[in-house]
Order: sequence, then structure tokens, then C-alpha cells
Amino acid sequence: METQCYHHGPAYWLRRAALAMRRVVDAEMPGREFSGAQFEVLGQLWGQPEIAQRSLQERLGVAAPTLTGIIDVLAERGLVERRACPNDARVRLVALTAAGRAQRDAMDAAIGRAQARLFAGFSAAEAHLLAEWLERVVNNAEVLGSGACGSQQDC
Repeated sequence: METQCYHHGPAYWLRRAALAMRRVVDAEMPGREFSGAQFEVLGQLWGQPEIAQRSLQERLGVAAPTLTGIIDVLAERGLVERRACPNDARVRLVALTAAGRAQRDAMDAAIGRAQARLFAGFSAAEAHLLAEWLERVVNNAEVLGSGACGSQQDC
């Protein structure tokens, strides 16, 4: 790729797009009850019943203390719980509570509204292509390591 001025290159626009997306998603959250980071943790947990905290950290690409703080807030609100892995007591699992699962429909609707705003004027094919390109960017950055399967298999 040809070297170009930062303010005209894809890295600049990717950063600006990420910031814009966060603002729009935060604005669409019901009652603005969840930060973007909290939503990401909940979203990961909707895909499976529980995830090893270390795998969740790798998936999200955040530092351990940052994730601990996010999980602490969600646990205080009764949305997630931590438990020991039955096969390895050193591994902490994070799981949704019934209250956490109950948030899914409202949060899915908020994300749908945010995506409609962010991708207004895009065809379905363009949005799909953009998603593929962004996935390639993430894979190139190696954010998702090989140990990020995240389920009880980590135990």
C-alpha cells in the first residue's frame, strides 16, 4: 500500500468511523444504561452460556484490569456472574444472569437503529463488503488470537 498522509488514509477514517459508531451506539442504548465496552461484554455472552474471563479479554483486546472493572460493574447490576471453572479453579468463567439475558432484545434493537443510521445510503452489498474488509483489518492486526475460543473448553 502506498504511503499517504495520515489524515487522508484509511487508518484515519477507520478511527473516525469507530468513534462515530461508538457515539451513535451509545446514543441509541435504552436510557444510555450501557457503555460501549459493557455492551461488548454482554454481546459476547449472548453467543454462548459462559466464557473464560481470559478468553473474553483476548476477544475484546482489552487489558485485564479494564475487563475486570467492566465485569465488576455488570455484576453489581446483576447482569453477569463469575464462577470457577469446574475443571480448573484458576480459570474464572463469566456468564449472563437471567437479568442479563433479558437485556438482549432492547440492545439488539438499539444496535439495529445505530446500524441503520451509520449505513444509510449503503446498499446491502456495500455494507457486507465493508464488514469483510474490516474483518480483514482486524485479522491483520491479530487482535483475535488462536486461544480465543472462549467457552468452557478453556477450562
